[in-house]
Amino acid sequence: MSRLAVGGPLMTRPEWRRLCEEHHDLLVVGGGIHGAGVARDAALRGLRVALIERDDWGSGTSSRSSKLFHGGLRYLEQGALGLVREALAERERHLRLAPDRVRRLQFRIPPGPRGGRSRWKIRAGIALYGALALRPAEARFWGAEPGFEDAIMDDARFCLDVAASARSHGALLLHYAEWMEWVRRGDRVVGARVLDRFTGREGFISAGAFVNAAGPWAGLLLTSPRERESPLRLTRGTHIVLDRREDDDARLFFAPQDGRVLFLLPFDEGTSLLSTTDLDEPAPVREPVPLEAEIRYLRDAFLAQFPGWTHWRPVGLQCGLRPLIAAGGAPSALSREERILTDPGGTVHSILGGKYTTFRAVAERVVDRVERQLGRESGSHPTRTAPFAPESHSGDAMARIRRAFAEEDAVRLEDVFLRRTSLGHRGGVNPDLLRQAEQLWRLRWGKSDAESQEEVKAYQDLQRRRLGPLGAW
Repeated sequence: MSRLAVGGPLMTRPEWRRLCEEHHDLLVVGGGIHGAGVARDAALRGLRVALIERDDWGSGTSSRSSKLFHGGLRYLEQGALGLVREALAERERHLRLAPDRVRRLQFRIPPGPRGGRSRWKIRAGIALYGALALRPAEARFWGAEPGFEDAIMDDARFCLDVAASARSHGALLLHYAEWMEWVRRGDRVVGARVLDRFTGREGFISAGAFVNAAGPWAGLLLTSPRERESPLRLTRGTHIVLDRREDDDARLFFAPQDGRVLFLLPFDEGTSLLSTTDLDEPAPVREPVPLEAEIRYLRDAFLAQFPGWTHWRPVGLQCGLRPLIAAGGAPSALSREERILTDPGGTVHSILGGKYTTFRAVAERVVDRVERQLGRESGSHPTRTAPFAPESHSGDAMARIRRAFAEEDAVRLEDVFLRRTSLGHRGGVNPDLLRQAEQLWRLRWGKSDAESQEEVKAYQDLQRRRLGPLGAW
């Protein structure tokens, strides 16, 4: 495995020494929303927690969602009442605990050309949704455009904030640190061999318990053939960023091609997010690229539903993988519930599947299991009531870029433009901003002009790969 471009003698990383020298109650592998949630929960309960992530915080699935913090109206069709009820409860909890991160969002369901649902079925679903949320007044099931209420968030930044909260409560977090293999003593896992991607050093992390929260890669960390009998099924979801929006309401509508539920959502700086496709992906990849057929599918559905709208001009793409519990049927019909597996040795707890909105509840169940394994009482559930610190992400674009390097763990330019901000999701980045970010990167890591140019080229190459399928439009 090659080292990162930022690696070098200036990078001492004191956290690396602590990771390898201290014994931890719990090691979490994976810095997406589930891993960050487990680390926060365990730290709040007083456990000595370490978390490692191969890349940036939330750089996989947790920064490529539809940005909804929701119960999932469409899951009512699948009969998943328990999942919807729990997700709605978590939505309301985070509206209270993180009100400047999770915000209410009004949905409208416009009448469609064809291929949708009967209006009585839509109205009944909205009424049930409001009842399950214990907010029946939010269910507007009358009128030409029935509507309901849900919530929206910046998924990448929220994941970063959960990780930062875990750190503020004593967890030891290190990104760009790669899990390589489990280390066993007899039948029990007692540690993990890891790679510091800054320096190329290998180390050993010792812990009493382990959580596999690797998302699409979780199957690679399973320890036994019995566990692998519950495989993941990966599906790919593509989202298109459109250059503007009509208003700040969201729309739920149905693709005329196959009747799938689609969303048109308010996005950053007056843009819209059109989502999403749901196609099988055979194996995990770090940068999934959509097919042109997926973009055509979303375009045709959008133009059929909104023939009078004139802003079909895609400027950005987001494509991510959903790690779901394997089952037969269409990808969009797969359950979004999680499964928690404990290995035969009793020390590695793996999270398979799951839904962003229920991350806290999933983390709580996992840490309950960890505490029982460690012989601790598991009666405390602090994340049910622990608020998040007020958000302080204001300022112009350059101020946010400076803060990303100085305070928010940004290592690569892609960390800044795709996760600390959304500047890279709206087409090309302003050349002046890119130039200033390059200078900050060079100063932050003590690099030469030539090395900083290589980092700029790496970011631009990534953007060309990500946005390549938009070329036809």
